[in-house]
Amino acid sequence: MPQPHVLLFLCDQMQYQRQGMVDPLACTPHLARLAAEGVFFTHQYCANAQCVPSRASLQTGLYPHEAGVMIIYGFHGHTARLTGDHLTVGHVFREAGYTTAYFGKTHFGTPLATLGYDRGSERGARPPLSAGDRAIVDDALALLAEWLDAMAATSAVAVDPLRTVLLEGGPFHCRGRLPAYLERLRATGRAAHAERLAARHPTEA
Repeated sequence: MPQPHVLLFLCDQMQYQRQGMVDPLACTPHLARLAAEGVFFTHQYCANAQCVPSRASLQTGLYPHEAGVMIIYGFHGHTARLTGDHLTVGHVFREAGYTTAYFGKTHFGTPLATLGYDRGSERGARPPLSAGDRAIVDDALALLAEWLDAMAATSAVAVDPLRTVLLEGGPFHCRGRLPAYLERLRATGRAAHAERLAARHPTEA
């Protein structure tokens, strides 16, 4: 049986109900397709209220205090971080024959290669956030295009066993789609919410 593609998609500060599969008012067609074609987790608990300790748990399978990461690396001089001594998801997949990659934010304070990732790039949360998110996606797509080119050149299924790609970013802002979303809000009896949203983004509404 061929090894499957594995894509772990993480989104900072996005509420569970802001998905079309959960709330019909939300418009997330690409997430809906990922859910339909993959695995849609409905019962998962965050290990920590802060992003970096939570990521450390996802990477290692340990509680934050077991991994030694209880707060954001660098915050008020905090120096605890993941190291090469921690067994991560990246290490496990790489040992299973996968080429691994991580794109986005980590704030682990450790190079991605040390954590088991062969490829990837880290981009912090700098304004404008939408530009950072697009750069993360562009980096990942460039890697996937490279892999597809290699597949086409060799006509082989096993250029590399498939890639484990982790994408980490903030909530995506659907630039250019706000007017249509406002109309949906108004049509479903949420006019007050629509007006508040329009006031926050006057140039797009």
